[in-house]
Amino acid sequence: MSVDQPKLFPTRKVGVRGGERLSGKAKLEDQLVMLRETYPTLPRLVPEYYFARHVGRQWRFDFAYPECLVALEWEGGTFGEMITDVEGQRHRVVKSRHLDPIGFAQDCVKYNTAAILGWLVLRTNDKLLEDRSIFEQVVAALQARGWSCR
Repeated sequence: MSVDQPKLFPTRKVGVRGGERLSGKAKLEDQLVMLRETYPTLPRLVPEYYFARHVGRQWRFDFAYPECLVALEWEGGTFGEMITDVEGQRHRVVKSRHLDPIGFAQDCVKYNTAAILGWLVLRTNDKLLEDRSIFEQVVAALQARGWSCR
């Protein structure tokens, strides 16, 4: 994936705000705000954006660029934690509504409806935030929707 400008994505250390440890979603928000330092002409970022009220749904995107119909959804809890059972075997336990069969199906309906309404929805998690690849994808998605970084 290429963008018109060099990769100058946020590199400031995040993880603590006001002495409190941040959740992955809060870290993402901080990094998206800092992305504006690299790209001052970025469209307006709106957290917790309601996108489907006109079709009778109260769904929100975690973050959205409404002018470009580009949204980001934080898929938290997808890595889980390692536990050791009584026999000493290690297992990964994942507790995420995004991976639960009912939660996954509900997400599918939400994301499919968003696509029908013209939204481009990027999904992200800790891994994509850590390796910073999500920022290149955000810029590419906005450019695909007509935004120019110049």
